[in-house]
Amino acid sequence: MGSKADPPEVVEIQEVGESKENEEGEIVGTNAVGEQVPGPLVQQPRPVPQLSKEEVSSILRNAVLQAIRGTLKSIPTSSFPIPTGTFYSSYVLPYRPAFVRRNVPGTDSSSTPSGNDGCTSEYPPTDIKHSTYKSLAAFLKVLDKQGILIIKDMKPEPLEEKREKREGEERARVQEMEIKEPWKPHTPSGSARFFTEGGV
Repeated sequence: MGSKADPPEVVEIQEVGESKENEEGEIVGTNAVGEQVPGPLVQQPRPVPQLSKEEVSSILRNAVLQAIRGTLKSIPTSSFPIPTGTFYSSYVLPYRPAFVRRNVPGTDSSSTPSGNDGCTSEYPPTDIKHSTYKSLAAFLKVLDKQGILIIKDMKPEPLEEKREKREGEERARVQEMEIKEPWKPHTPSGSARFFTEGGV
C-alpha cells in the first residue's frame, strides 16, 4: 500500500470485447479477465434460435403425451377434471425439452472423440404462443378431436342460483323450531299485579 500522498494511477476502463489501438498502432482487445490480447475482439451477438410453428406444436403435443404417460396416469381420479391453466402450467410445460439440439451447417455430423458431435444446443421459445394454435383453448380442442384427452366445459353457476340452492339445502337440513317465551309473573316483586291489571 502506498501513502496518501501517492494517489494510484488513472486506469481507463474498457469493456470486454472492445477493441482499440495501443501506442504501437496495433489493434488490441480485452478478454473477460481484462487482459489485452492481440487482434480485435468482435463479439457477434448470437441470433435467437427460432423453431417453426409446426415444430413447436409437435414439441407441445409430445409434452402432453409424456405428461399423460408419466404423471397423469398415477393421479387419483378424484383430482379430475383439472382446470386448463393448471394442466398447461403444471403438466405440459415441465415436459418440454430444456433445449433443442441441431446440426451446425458445415460440420461433420459424426461424433468426434472430444464429445463435440457437430450439434449446438439452442434454447428457442417453445410455448403455446409460438405454435400453430396460438391459444390454449385451440390446442386442447385439437387434442380432444384426436382423442388424446377429453375437454369438459365447466361453466360457473350464477351467484344468485348458488345462494338460493345453498339456502334451500340448509332449510331442508334444519328442522323448524318454535320458541315460546312464557312469562311468569313474580309475585313478591309486585309484577303479578302489573300483569293482571294489564289483562294478560
